[in-house]
Amino acid sequence: MNTIHAITFDFWGTLYQSIVTNNTNRTKVLQEAILEAGLPAIPEEKIIIAIKKTWKGWVHIWENEQRTWGASEWLVSMQNLLEIEFPENMIPGIIQDLEHVVLDGNTKPINGVLEMIPSLAKEYRLGIISDTGVSSGRTLCKLLEKDGILKYFSSLVFSDEVGKSKPANLPYKKALEALSASPKQAVHVGDLRRTDVAGAANFGMWSIRFTGYQDDPREEFGEATVILADYKDMQNALDHIDHLARQTE
Repeated sequence: MNTIHAITFDFWGTLYQSIVTNNTNRTKVLQEAILEAGLPAIPEEKIIIAIKKTWKGWVHIWENEQRTWGASEWLVSMQNLLEIEFPENMIPGIIQDLEHVVLDGNTKPINGVLEMIPSLAKEYRLGIISDTGVSSGRTLCKLLEKDGILKYFSSLVFSDEVGKSKPANLPYKKALEALSASPKQAVHVGDLRRTDVAGAANFGMWSIRFTGYQDDPREEFGEATVILADYKDMQNALDHIDHLARQTE
């Protein structure tokens, strides 16, 4: 019988990737909203610069306060930078359009995910621990459902819903409580050292750093138990961790 009972996954860069930046379509959403509101047209270049500045603000909050802005805070920043104000009755629709950009077919599962998740679910309890950006956890669940894998996850923990982002302990605690697993019985899979590797280590979990999307160079945040470049080797990685877990019992 395995010592490892549960596996949690990061979302972005681990389960899903956007083929091209979603900022292009968010620029279009803003341009259409500006036109609908009867506001003076703003050059695309100015909107792109404001988006870059807004993402810098997002990263500052994410790294320093361990929480994430959602679409509403993102839109407030954009309005301030562009010196515009949308009518109050338009705000909910703009927020929804900004969130739903990831549903336009540009955001897809990473190679191997759709085959791996159903297979792992036969032997392990699965969860997601994800830091969200403009798109909410609710929206990300629509992607999982569209691709037929939402049903395999027994725990879904998103930063916009719990109020804290990785590497804070709370998201990991919530996930493992739902999966009925102790930290030493669980593995977290993610692509980022600061949030996924360090967060899992701080909570006492094993970890797998997935490098098939990007190879995070930030060595100051430590290294995972196993480094994995291709999901076809996932079972070997889990078997290795299970062996290590047995040695520590």
